[in-house]
Amino acid sequence: MFPELALKKVKKQLEANGPITGSWILMKLEEIEVDGETLKVYRGGVTQEIEGKRVQINFCMDAKSGEIVKFE
Repeated sequence: MFPELALKKVKKQLEANGPITGSWILMKLEEIEVDGETLKVYRGGVTQEIEGKRVQINFCMDAKSGEIVKFE
């Protein structure tokens, strides 16, 4: 999955919680360990309006499956 598509997918998943006012994604893959397995992920984040407040949500998305494996 390309970084731009990964970000688009995350935004679509989160937009039900409130409008997204900003977003970013690193173009370089990183390796992290999740449940004893090493995964290549894209790291990114969105700024979202939730209940009238701006909230920063950071994430790691598995580059192979497109699944969010970690929120920060």
